[in-house]
Amino acid sequence: MNPARPRDHGSCSAPSPSPAPPASSVYPADAQNSIVNDCEQNNGEPASYCQCNLNWLEANIPYSMFAQTPATFEQQADAYASC
Repeated sequence: MNPARPRDHGSCSAPSPSPAPPASSVYPADAQNSIVNDCEQNNGEPASYCQCNLNWLEANIPYSMFAQTPATFEQQADAYASC
């Protein structure tokens, strides 16, 4: 008879919810197009890079905040998104 290995129940448990996850939201289509187009035209970046920045913005910055100071948040996306 082989003794059963003790299980580590801590590693199998579901992660506890974070206190305040970022408010992921989809921006309005006109805002999405504007962000990507401005990024391409004003910064000379490829569409894939600009779309990546948009994805980061949508995952981390609620649109209501973005709309107040878009340039600030676009700079944050450039700095923090892994594009």
